[in-house]
Amino acid sequence: MSDCGNCGTQIHEGQNFCAGCGAGIGPRATPVPQSSGKKILIAILVMFLAGAIAAVAGVVYVGYRVKQKASAALDNLESKSGTRKHTSEAGSGDANKSNTGNDGRDSSAGDSENPLAGVLNKLQGGEGGSSPTGNMAKDILQDFGVKNPETPPDLVRNIPYSALTNPLPCPTTTDQIDPERLASGRILFRPGTILTDSWSLPNADAESDNIIQAVSPASFVFEWKGVAGTDNALSTTSHPDLNQTVCAKDLTEGKAYATGWSLKSIKEPIAPGLYPGVSFLLVPGTRFNELKSGGSTKWVHLLYYYMDALNEWELVAWSGTLTRVEPDDVPFPLIINDERVNVPSIHVRANMKVIENAGISGPGRPGPRDQAAEAYILDDPNTPVMLSWMLGADIKVYDSFKIQLVRVTYPRDKPTIEQQLEKNRKAITWGINFDFNSDTIRPVSEP
Repeated sequence: MSDCGNCGTQIHEGQNFCAGCGAGIGPRATPVPQSSGKKILIAILVMFLAGAIAAVAGVVYVGYRVKQKASAALDNLESKSGTRKHTSEAGSGDANKSNTGNDGRDSSAGDSENPLAGVLNKLQGGEGGSSPTGNMAKDILQDFGVKNPETPPDLVRNIPYSALTNPLPCPTTTDQIDPERLASGRILFRPGTILTDSWSLPNADAESDNIIQAVSPASFVFEWKGVAGTDNALSTTSHPDLNQTVCAKDLTEGKAYATGWSLKSIKEPIAPGLYPGVSFLLVPGTRFNELKSGGSTKWVHLLYYYMDALNEWELVAWSGTLTRVEPDDVPFPLIINDERVNVPSIHVRANMKVIENAGISGPGRPGPRDQAAEAYILDDPNTPVMLSWMLGADIKVYDSFKIQLVRVTYPRDKPTIEQQLEKNRKAITWGINFDFNSDTIRPVSEP
C-alpha cells in the first residue's frame, strides 16, 4: 500500500486511479542503489595527494635546513675568511653546450643516459644560462645524491679539513706523466723552473711564483708563493707558501682546470695540497689535442671555497666550450731568463655557465654568475701552459680577474748584478715591485 501523491488517500494494490481525487497512479520506479566506486576512487586520490604533499614538504624542509647551513657558512666566509687574490672570481659559467670534436662522454648525448640531466638542466636555467633559484634547487638535489651530469666524474664536491693531513687520492689511471717530455717543451717543466704570474683584480694587482719541485710518472709537484687577500683590493693580505700536487690522469686526460685556491683564513693561510680531477699550470692533454684538431673543447674552470661553518672546501665551477678565435697561432710576449721573447699561442674564448655554486647564491643573494672567458694557451703538445686566463668581460667589475704568465726562470749559473755592471756597465733585473705611488718595495719582491 501507498498514499496518493496528490491528496494523500491510501492506494491499494492494482488501483490505477485515486478514489479521493481521481489522479492517475503510474508505475513506481524502484530506487537504484548509488555506486560507491567513484567515492572510493576520490578517497584514494586524496590520500595519494596528501602523501605526495607530505613527501615534498619533507624534502623542502630538509633542503631548507641544508641551505640554512650553507648560508651560515657563507656569512662566516664573507665576514672573516681569507682567500687567494682571485677568489673574487665569484661568477661565471658556460652557456654553450655544443662540443665539436669531443668524445661521447663530454657531449650532450649524455643527457639521454641520465634521466635527471634534463631536470637539472631546467633547474640550472637551460641552454640560456644559470639562475640563482635554479642553482639552489640543483644543490639541494645533489645533497640528496643526484649526480650533476655537467660535473666531471673525478671532481669531488666537498674536501674535508682532514685532507690537509690526509690528502685525497689521485684518480685511478694507467696513464703516466713523461718527465723527459715535460723537460723538453718550449717551457721547460723541470725541478727549479719558476713561472711568475701577474694577477689583475678590479682594485689591485700582484705577482706570484710557481716553482717546480718534482716531476714523476705519477704526478708533478710545485710550490706556490704569492699574496692572499680578503677582497679584490687586497685590503688585508698574507703571504702563503703552498705545495700543490697535480695527478697524472688530471694532466693527461683531465676535464677541469684551476688557477688558484681559497685559503682557510688570512691568519691561517692553508689549503689542500691535492684536488682530484683538477689540473694546474698545464692544460690537460686531451683538451689541448681537441683544440688543435677541432678548434674547440669542453672546459671546466673551478675554485674550492672554504666554508668555515662546514669546516670544508666546497666546489664552485663553471662549464663552457673553449673555441679558437684565430685559425693560426698568435705571438704571446714572455720574459725567459731575462730575455724578451714571443711564443706561439692559441687564442680562445668561451661563455661560461655556473654548474656548481657551493650553496653561495640563491634568491636575493648574489654569488657566482655566468660570464665570458678569454685565454691564451702555449701551442706546444709537450707543455701546453696556460699563458693567460681572464674571467669576466671587464676587469673593473667586482668579480672579474686575470692571471697572466709574465716570466719564466730556469736554474742556471748567471752573472750577478755586480758582474754584469763590471762587464757591461749595466744590469738587467726583473720582479722588483713597489707599492702604488711609493718607493716602498712590496714584500713579494724582497730577496
